[in-house]
Amino acid sequence: MRQKVKAVEVLDGVINFLFWIAAVLITGMMLIISTGVITRYFFHYSIKWMVEIPEYMLYGIIFLAFAWVQKKNSHIKVDIVVGNLTRRNQVLLEFITSSLGLIICMVLVYFGIVHVLSNIQSHAVFDYAIRLPKAPILAIMPLSFLVAFFQFLKQVMEKWIEWRKKDSVNE
Repeated sequence: MRQKVKAVEVLDGVINFLFWIAAVLITGMMLIISTGVITRYFFHYSIKWMVEIPEYMLYGIIFLAFAWVQKKNSHIKVDIVVGNLTRRNQVLLEFITSSLGLIICMVLVYFGIVHVLSNIQSHAVFDYAIRLPKAPILAIMPLSFLVAFFQFLKQVMEKWIEWRKKDSVNE
């Protein structure tokens, strides 16, 4: 039991750490875009990488914050359907959707790793103003889905336990 609590604490710590990296990227993206606007309109000068770096940052923000949004249960839901179910059926539906999320994350981790390894072997680079290697940037995706996989696993176990407790979900 103690190991389970420690594992959940580590998972929560990793998710929060990735969220804060995403928050720093949002701040950096805002500063870069603002600097680009100021230099273009006031100094009539455009910096080459002003568009592509925020694109990479946006990619990172989306994937790094994914597990945090899942942890906070802040994804879009169709409440009109779920709200009409009994609590027991709501828990069952949450178990099923979390199980599907778990499977999808597992598949995306696998194919993400395959894609990153392929880019490492071919020494692929982005063909923009700054020729950055693709692999380190693309590695964010399988990392993100691996963390989300464990978050979904945690939710699947919680929903299974809740669904098995007949008294707590018989509303």
